[in-house]
Amino acid sequence: MAQKTDSASFGIRNLAIFGGVAAVFLLVDRLTKVWASGYSVGTDITASFLGIFHFRLLHNTGGAWSLFDDSTFALGVLSLVICLVLLVMFALRFKKCGKLETVGYAMVVAGGIGNAIDRFLMGYVVDFICADFIDFPIFNVADIGVTCGFVLLFIGLMFFDEDAEAARDARRLGRMAAAEAAVEAELAAERASEGKSGKSGKKGSGSSSQKPSASKAKSQQRSTKKGGR
Repeated sequence: MAQKTDSASFGIRNLAIFGGVAAVFLLVDRLTKVWASGYSVGTDITASFLGIFHFRLLHNTGGAWSLFDDSTFALGVLSLVICLVLLVMFALRFKKCGKLETVGYAMVVAGGIGNAIDRFLMGYVVDFICADFIDFPIFNVADIGVTCGFVLLFIGLMFFDEDAEAARDARRLGRMAAAEAAVEAELAAERASEGKSGKSGKKGSGSSSQKPSASKAKSQQRSTKKGGR
């Protein structure tokens, strides 16, 4: 019973984490793309931030590093297939996933859906984040979600065993329940012993009160016999 309750609580927690993280990532991705789309393609939207990155609008019809150029529809379908596979995996494991694994699922799914929306509705992906310190393709918030999500998912699956943690919690809850049952049994035994001692005390007082009355009756009988003589 404790294990079922524990599994249900894990499931509710993970569903809440997944839904919250996915919704926030998808919303931020859509809002930033709408903002960047207000500028001309190829325009530097901002200056460099500490020499790390700046914003420049790009319409990407392929993949990273110009791979699979003009294959935006096929890449959109591939994104949805990957998201579907991950959703099935999460559905099978959500009652025992760790927090890190759950966040990873949510970020990858949200990022994949965000870029798929671009590919199907506009025929290209809106990219605008340009790294300054390395030679790296221009990317967007959805790409961050996919990349970081896969990293978190890998770490969660490889190094954080939630099943073992759940088993430890179940054993701890079992020990606590056993301790509570032992305390209740001890209290019940004490109450039972107190009840028996109370009854025996009443019986003793009753018999002692009956003995004087019997002795009084005997003395009265003796005095009556003497008077008759």
